[in-house]
Amino acid sequence: MNKFLSLMACALVGFSTSAEVTTLYVAGSSATTVNGVTLGDWDIVNTLEVTAKYGKFTLNCENMDLIAISDKKLSEVDWDEWKTGLWSPAIPITEDNIGTAVPLYGPADANFQVPWKGDWKIEIAQDLSTVTVTTTTPKPDATYHLVGGFSWSPLDKYKFEKETDTVYWLDITEALPATHYVNILRNSSWNEWWAPTVAPIVAGETAVEWMWQTNHGGDAEAVPDGSNYTGTIRLETPAEITTGCSVQVTFYPTIREHNSGVADALVEEQNVKAEYFNLQGVKILNPQSGQLYIVRRGANVSKEIAK
Repeated sequence: MNKFLSLMACALVGFSTSAEVTTLYVAGSSATTVNGVTLGDWDIVNTLEVTAKYGKFTLNCENMDLIAISDKKLSEVDWDEWKTGLWSPAIPITEDNIGTAVPLYGPADANFQVPWKGDWKIEIAQDLSTVTVTTTTPKPDATYHLVGGFSWSPLDKYKFEKETDTVYWLDITEALPATHYVNILRNSSWNEWWAPTVAPIVAGETAVEWMWQTNHGGDAEAVPDGSNYTGTIRLETPAEITTGCSVQVTFYPTIREHNSGVADALVEEQNVKAEYFNLQGVKILNPQSGQLYIVRRGANVSKEIAK
């Protein structure tokens, strides 16, 4: 009988532990909405509270790529305390495991990331054992941004332009601020990023290998005399991005001419055969010289006088 009671006690303890967490606390960017509520800008005190229902926590996220999910409620800003309550996937969420339950890891100092920004549904088992994520946002084309002490968020002015699937360019026309660290970020997410193998970076004609998710160079400035640097940065990536891969980066000392996706698209658009319509929208197979028509070339539509 005593043994039976002992086993029952253990079972109850286990149950109470797994059912102990009934609320999770969510913080993130003010651009992100979760369950219809816009988050404060990484406000870890006034967090969004998500209550477990039917054995799971459900977060319907809009415009999200990174949030923080904690099992702790703070009464004052204490980042060290906040970090001890965070939960995140034990393995990176990738395109291959979307819709599949993956182990949840925590509490530990790690934020919750998804492969690309968009609308995501996060379902976490109430015992915090697994998480499943799904999305209605299609996978976007790859993007690359230069980030660092000047801005750890991806900015349009530091976005690389695409030449091919493996070659990208960035013109630095305004002085790049000096910074202790500088990284290249893929798809606006900290799931995939690279850092230079040495610091400071020396502008020149030779490409330098940047390593996967590893900062080197200690506290040395990433760019020498960084406040004076202008030039063109060339990025060359492997054909397939995999964990541990490196990229080749060249910091040219001057602005260089280069092809970009924008230029290629304009050339391609110009080569598209023109379609002519009269002002009533009827297609004209043989436009007459000197007459005004609606002209469509690919996605572009304009009014033109036929020559």
